[in-house]
Amino acid sequence: MIGISRHVVVTGAYAAVVLASCGIIGDRSQPIDFVNRSGQTILLYERGRAYPVLRKDLVPEARLRSAWIDSHLDDRGKDVIKFRVEATSDAGDLIFCHDFTWNDFIRAGWVVEIRAQNDCPPS
Repeated sequence: MIGISRHVVVTGAYAAVVLASCGIIGDRSQPIDFVNRSGQTILLYERGRAYPVLRKDLVPEARLRSAWIDSHLDDRGKDVIKFRVEATSDAGDLIFCHDFTWNDFIRAGWVVEIRAQNDCPPS
C-alpha cells in the first residue's frame, strides 16, 4: 500500500511540473503584436534601445507576435509606469519611439502599429 501511495504522489508531482513547464498552469504572459506600417525595413526594439537583445528585424507589413509577462500592476501603476517601444531604420535613424502604459496596450488591443512617429521626450 505504501508503494502505491508513493507512486501516486511521485506521478502527481511529476505531472504538475510538466504542466507548469508547458505554460498550462500559471502562465502569466500577455501576447502582443507589433506590425511594421512604416513602409521600410526596421529594427524593432520591443522594450526600447536600452534592451538591444530584444531587437528584431521587420520588413514592411510584417507582424511580430511576442509575449510579455503580465505586470500585475495596481490600477494606478497601469497608467503611470511606461514601456518604451522604438524602431530604427537599417542606417540607425530613429523612426518610431513611443512610451506606452499598460492601459495604452490594453486600449490598443495589444497591437502596436509602427509608423513614422517620435513623441518620446529627449534623453
